[in-house]
Amino acid sequence: MNISMAPLGSNREDGVDDVGSHVDEVGSEAGLPLRLEQAEQAAAPASSSGPESIHLHDVWRPDMGKNLSHTHRGCHPTQSWIWILNFLIAISVAVCSQVVHYGMEILGDLRIYLIDLVLPNVAGAWGINFLTCIGFVAIACKCVEWQPSSISSGIPGVIAFLNGVDLEESLFSFGVLVAKMVGVICACGSSLAVGPEGPMIHIGATIGVLVCNCLQQIKCRNGIHPSRGGSRSIQLHAAAVGAGCGVAAAFEAPFAGTLFVVEEAATYLSQRFFIHVFSACCLSLSVVLLAIQPAWEWLWEGATWQFTPLFQVFIGPSCSHSSPTFFLTCALIGVVCGLLGSVFNQIILELNFRRASWRARGVHRGRLRCELLVLTALSCSVEIFLPAIWHCHESTLQHAFENSNQCIAAEWAAQMFKSKEDLAQNVRRAKDSKMEPAPGLFGIQYNPSECPKAIFANRTERPDLPECSLEKMGFVFPTSVSEQEKYFYCCGFDNISNFYEGKIYNYRQPKAPLQLYREMWPSFGIECEPTVWDNISIPQYNPMAALALVPDRVTVKNLFTRGSPNMLQNGAMFAYLLCYFLLAAATSGSAVPSGLVVPMMLIGGCIGRMSGNILTSLFHDVYECPVGWTHEYQNILSMLTKKGVHFLPQTCGLPDPGSFALVGAAAFMSGSGSIVLFVIAVLVEITGDTSSIVPIAIAAITGRFVARIFIGHGLYHDLMQVPNLPFLPPECPLPARLRIAPVSELPGGRVQLRQLKPIETREELQTLLNDCGHQAFPVVSEGHLLGLVRRIELEEWLTQSEQSALHLEEVADIAPYIVDLDFPVERAYFMFRELGLRQLVVTDAGRPVGILTRRSFLPQ
Repeated sequence: MNISMAPLGSNREDGVDDVGSHVDEVGSEAGLPLRLEQAEQAAAPASSSGPESIHLHDVWRPDMGKNLSHTHRGCHPTQSWIWILNFLIAISVAVCSQVVHYGMEILGDLRIYLIDLVLPNVAGAWGINFLTCIGFVAIACKCVEWQPSSISSGIPGVIAFLNGVDLEESLFSFGVLVAKMVGVICACGSSLAVGPEGPMIHIGATIGVLVCNCLQQIKCRNGIHPSRGGSRSIQLHAAAVGAGCGVAAAFEAPFAGTLFVVEEAATYLSQRFFIHVFSACCLSLSVVLLAIQPAWEWLWEGATWQFTPLFQVFIGPSCSHSSPTFFLTCALIGVVCGLLGSVFNQIILELNFRRASWRARGVHRGRLRCELLVLTALSCSVEIFLPAIWHCHESTLQHAFENSNQCIAAEWAAQMFKSKEDLAQNVRRAKDSKMEPAPGLFGIQYNPSECPKAIFANRTERPDLPECSLEKMGFVFPTSVSEQEKYFYCCGFDNISNFYEGKIYNYRQPKAPLQLYREMWPSFGIECEPTVWDNISIPQYNPMAALALVPDRVTVKNLFTRGSPNMLQNGAMFAYLLCYFLLAAATSGSAVPSGLVVPMMLIGGCIGRMSGNILTSLFHDVYECPVGWTHEYQNILSMLTKKGVHFLPQTCGLPDPGSFALVGAAAFMSGSGSIVLFVIAVLVEITGDTSSIVPIAIAAITGRFVARIFIGHGLYHDLMQVPNLPFLPPECPLPARLRIAPVSELPGGRVQLRQLKPIETREELQTLLNDCGHQAFPVVSEGHLLGLVRRIELEEWLTQSEQSALHLEEVADIAPYIVDLDFPVERAYFMFRELGLRQLVVTDAGRPVGILTRRSFLPQ
């Protein structure tokens, strides 16, 4: 029988280059039922470059604090200081998030401005875009070369740290924070398929650890921060709070920030911990909102303030759907996104393992730079050439809102309804305003103030004025229109001055222009210049530019837009999805700080909206709209229909494609990341659509279920395999045969066990520390375990004391965690993970025979 455990306190026990666990065997005189081998040669010093476990438990001694210096005492922060720590972390993360947000916006706007200067010269636009992007990417790459830990999102490292892996020095330093922020700003300001939300989690966790360490420097630090070598649970608390604040600040979603920490990151939780994280997330969001709209504007007389979700969608009676057909479609989208999510993860993992092999061979720097050069060129090509070859579309109501379910976004409704403009200027008049169709949208219009002036104009003095009465033009009013109200309908014009100038619209071919915001729906090239039709300027936009030539966040907003199923066509979305899917997978893990949360949202949004477009085109004449247009609109459309002008159809298809885009985003994020609660919370918070919880949940659960058939864990957990981080999942990852076996059956190698006597001389201790890299040593007397002494305690004694001998009971932990030789592996794993242990000593009849470490429970 082999005792398959790591050597007591070896620093290889938690290193990334340590393969498997180890065997410790002692002499046959102990009478153990083992084949005993005495190793005469001492273990070689282990200089592992890998992370070690975190000490979450203080050293236990009978004289705690009586004869020890302050550096040896286990300190426990008071509740007041923990709240102060939360307060400082929340504010710091919010400030840094705004620096990142405005920094990448400035760089992105600068790049788009330079592109617009040279358009419609496509080659020149590509050149200026490539040169600008390669400059930004070069800065981001230099940040990673300066601080390698700032690469990619950093989420796997944060999760591993909160699971108990000691990554503080390599992952959470001020240099890493600066490199991460500068790198994210430059990478997101370029055309790379990356996002800032994932890195904000790493930035938040880093700020949490740094703030916690700064508090250690003040005079009363012993009441705030644990001692060196003692419990470090407060550091985990600070990192978890910072990570949650990072999500809350990036997405303006405090619930999502809390659920991310609870569901995905933190291993050691408590009820009070939830309150701390959520409170800090709310405070961080408050600071972000103060930055968006300063406090003095709230206090200004007549000013109003209202919180707007990051990707707000229009909600109302026609925007929510609960039919079985809709839920079934959500599940089908979840299946598709789950399959694509597993493919997405496999591509990322294969590329990251290849990059890791480059680093291992020492040829990574040149290859990673060349890789970035190629990715930048491809990203710039997608951003410029795809819109260049795509045709433009007229921006009109009949184009945008055909088959619409009337769930119109507020910025477009303001153009369609006259009172919407008044609402934007004066909210107090909202309840008194009437939803009147805006002038000039149709060949005929409703305008109670201007129409009577045009109908009863003095044509004796102005015989050149056009006829504006609808009845004289041959229109038949619906019976619901009263005699007086008929004078509120007349020919189409923008204002009465235009009418007197003869500028009226032709109702036989009415063009209803829809003014779009160029930063969201840009045109591209000379072909997209506005056209003039019958005194009306018709704007045009490029649907591919609305996907490729805007920041990723704006692309997601466009995909989530409701009530306008024809704004984004399936051909444009499919072409862009194919390119972006591959670019996002290839860019993840490249030598720049980057995130995948928004790219995942964008990919899923394209899949969902395409599905919605397909269903709408197939069943557009099957389902009646849940609500009709306003009374005035219905009258106008009815009169136009009787004249043979079919302006807008009176039926709509299945739920809006924008709703399906939201469902697709949930399915792909959950399928790839394997995080359900966080996905549901973040999508509800960033859109403000609480009525979509059920379809989002169906899609998210289905996507995760399908993806886990092909991949064992989510992307962030799988990425821990690249640096071989010893992450401990909730369930023991060993095969069932080993889980029910005793700890002596764990597979591994053989390493000599190093023991100490109760009293050791300075020379003996110095020789021991020089000969091996163990991090803890059992103190044994007459074959019985007296305690466990940590390497750090021995090193401090050698540095600070001038005594020739050390009584180890003064520094040893007399109550280490121990299990018997026949203790079941599964129970040992549960103890190790739930208690946050670094070493679990295995004894037989009171004699130490080995140790279990984090890597002892990991499959090879």
